[in-house]
Amino acid sequence: MKKILIIFLLLVGMVSAGEVELVQETYYSGETVQAYLSNYSSNPLANIYVLYDDEQINIAPLVVEYQDKYFAYFDLPLSLEEGNYELVVVNDRANFSIQNSTKVLSIKPGIFILDDESIKIELSNVGEEDITVELGSDNQEVVLRKTILDINVGESKNAWADFDEVSKDTIITVRYNSKSYSIPLIVPIVEVVDEIVEVNESFNETIVVEEGSLEFVSQYTEQRLDVERDKIYEASLLVQNNYDNDLDIKVVFGGDLSEILEIENIPTKIKKSSNITLDIVMNKNKGALPKEYQGDLQIISDEETISMPFYVEVVDVVVEEEEIEDIPGEDVFPEIQKEGMDPVILIGVVMIGILLIILVVLYWKMKEKPKKKYKDVLRQRLR
Repeated sequence: MKKILIIFLLLVGMVSAGEVELVQETYYSGETVQAYLSNYSSNPLANIYVLYDDEQINIAPLVVEYQDKYFAYFDLPLSLEEGNYELVVVNDRANFSIQNSTKVLSIKPGIFILDDESIKIELSNVGEEDITVELGSDNQEVVLRKTILDINVGESKNAWADFDEVSKDTIITVRYNSKSYSIPLIVPIVEVVDEIVEVNESFNETIVVEEGSLEFVSQYTEQRLDVERDKIYEASLLVQNNYDNDLDIKVVFGGDLSEILEIENIPTKIKKSSNITLDIVMNKNKGALPKEYQGDLQIISDEETISMPFYVEVVDVVVEEEEIEDIPGEDVFPEIQKEGMDPVILIGVVMIGILLIILVVLYWKMKEKPKKKYKDVLRQRLR
């Protein structure tokens, strides 16, 4: 009987030999749970669920196998209330707690097995407030295309990272609202036999290579232009969609570019593997204020946002003095003007001359003897 009991206990130990390690211990309802699963002889996908007060909560986990281990991730239902929960994998359990928040971010996928030169993380705002997401990596071999993303309520955005070769396992950190995700990047172990690697056609057909990008087709990374104030300038800029799907886009001017630049044909969509031409008009109404206008021309899509910096200097037209022709009949004092006298001084001299003439006339008037009236002369003669 003792032998049977010992064997039974050993069998139970073997069945429950798995290990569950959660990446975090506290989550918001709606967030993505990540867990490392070790010591399982087969994929435990069919035996993963969440318990709350002994009540089973249905979830839709995804399980990735790597290096004889498993990694699971899934989104928590938004309807879950605050409290303590258990993640159950076969017969093994791990405890975590749930808090409620109006700012909630979910991620997909929760792990990457690196087999390409770029990866895409889908970030979804499933909360009730807009959020700002910060991304980072301690590994210099991983280059993030954007480190900050603003995501509105109900909106999803893709974060891209590129790398030529990653030598060891690393992580990408996603931070928001004082919380963070750690997304593992796993370097697969490649076994090479006699330094020969054979790849058959059927294997090639299963590889999905994400080479998508949205880009400006230009030899310059920024545009610097000088514009004369009394002229209109026209230019064109090519935008290429390298994705295998159509893109809905929005064209936005940053800074004060909208005061000097306009686009004649504002597009809203770029078809897959094609391009569009932006017809740009500068100083359309003429008379722009002389100064430097600067900002970014942005193309915003669901996949990514690209920008081209613009620096536009508007200058006044300076006319050289020798180019000004004398117009007959226009010069009041041509001789003086040719000598370079200021017209204001000229008017002052004329006024002073007129004033002097008036003073002289008054002086002589006062020096004249007053004429005697006829009555006075007659009286003198009668005396």
